[in-house]
Amino acid sequence: VVSVDDIAPVEGRLGRTSAEGHRVRPDGFDLRWKQIGLLELLDDPQLPYFLQWLVPNEERPSADPRTSTTIHGVSIAGDAASIAEFLGEPADHPLDQIDVTWVEDEEPGLISVEFATARGPVTI
Repeated sequence: VVSVDDIAPVEGRLGRTSAEGHRVRPDGFDLRWKQIGLLELLDDPQLPYFLQWLVPNEERPSADPRTSTTIHGVSIAGDAASIAEFLGEPADHPLDQIDVTWVEDEEPGLISVEFATARGPVTI
C-alpha cells in the first residue's frame, strides 16, 4: 500500500475513481479512507495499491503512541520501470523516505519489508 495525500492524480492516471473504505476501531473511532489500484494488484502482484486517509494524521494507525515502528525499506521483485510508471515516480527512488531494493525472482511482488523498531531492524 502506498499512502498519498491526494488520490486525484492517481485516479487520473488509472482512468477511474477510487473507492471509499472504513473500519471501526475498538474505541469506536471510524477510520475512513479512499483506495484505488486493487484491480491492478490482482492482475500484477508487483504493483501496489494507493490509499488516501480521510481522517486526521493523529488518528491513523501508524500514529498510535504505543509503537515507534516505521518501514525503513522494501525488496521488490519485478520490473522497476513498470512499477515506477504505475507510481508516477522515478525508478531509482520510487518511494519517499523508504529504500527500495530490486531483486531478481521468478515471481513478481513484494519480497520483504524492513522495519525500524525500538530494538533494532526487523525484516519480514
